[in-house]
Amino acid sequence: MLQKLKLTNESSFKELFDKYYSRLCRYAYYILGNKHLAEDVVQSLFTRIWEQRENMKIEGEMDSYLFVSVRNASYNYLKSNLRQKMRETEYTMNIKEDDHKIDRETFLRKLQEALNQLPEQCREIYCLKNMEGLTYKEIAEYLQISEKTVDVQIYRALKKLREIMAKYRNAFYLNEQ
Repeated sequence: MLQKLKLTNESSFKELFDKYYSRLCRYAYYILGNKHLAEDVVQSLFTRIWEQRENMKIEGEMDSYLFVSVRNASYNYLKSNLRQKMRETEYTMNIKEDDHKIDRETFLRKLQEALNQLPEQCREIYCLKNMEGLTYKEIAEYLQISEKTVDVQIYRALKKLREIMAKYRNAFYLNEQ
């Protein structure tokens, strides 16, 4: 039995909302386990009903339609959230098995290999700053270059090192825990 939704004015919509809102929120909460998510799901349903009220046709009873809609929206949220968590897990699992956990010595060796991949001037400036503890001004005077050049080279070194060391950094911290 297909029936057209009869929400001709705000008062009939408010009546529908008042009658079902709290029951639907409890039902969504039962599925989602989170009060705020449950309220969001139910509010989204009522928003959709209001926006489509003139063209909406409902098969069966109104309460069945509402509860099935809330159930489906809740499960869709859970599926979407699960897919996101799976993508995040897959990303972290893409670390090679032998890189999954590494010790400090291996991490430092990988860092040295990464440093060796930097251009010569960039590596020299990075080492003067981070291993010798010189300031930008001291490095600029020592190499007879501008402080701005030192700044740019440090930035490039850090950017490149972050890219290279990302997978090893994660593996190292897994080992530290």
